[in-house]
Amino acid sequence: MKKQKESEWPLEIKSGSAVVKLYQTIKAGGYSSCCAIYYKGHERKTRFFQDLATAKTTAKAIADEIAQGEHISLELTSTQRLAIQRALEILAPLDIPIDVAAGRYAEAHRYLRDTGGSDFSSRLTSC
Repeated sequence: MKKQKESEWPLEIKSGSAVVKLYQTIKAGGYSSCCAIYYKGHERKTRFFQDLATAKTTAKAIADEIAQGEHISLELTSTQRLAIQRALEILAPLDIPIDVAAGRYAEAHRYLRDTGGSDFSSRLTSC
């Protein structure tokens, strides 16, 4: 495999199968900077840096995150985010993780539905 020279643009910073490309750009004022291009999920990201050393360090960290699968993120609407925050606040004093609480709620709801406890079940959903 051919080793890339620093003077060859774009530079490729790799970690596993993840690649962050660094491009040299000339800004309107005539000074040069570095531009990092990478993808997080399906979204193309661009970051600019004033010096090559910072660009390389940051690009390596980004490539490592992508390679480890940390680029996958959950997108929530503001309503969903608020509901999760409220649920976490309610559960915090009980020291119950939100997924455990959701599982217990679903189990209780199924039980009440199956045993004909529909009146109590409707009160569960209105809380």
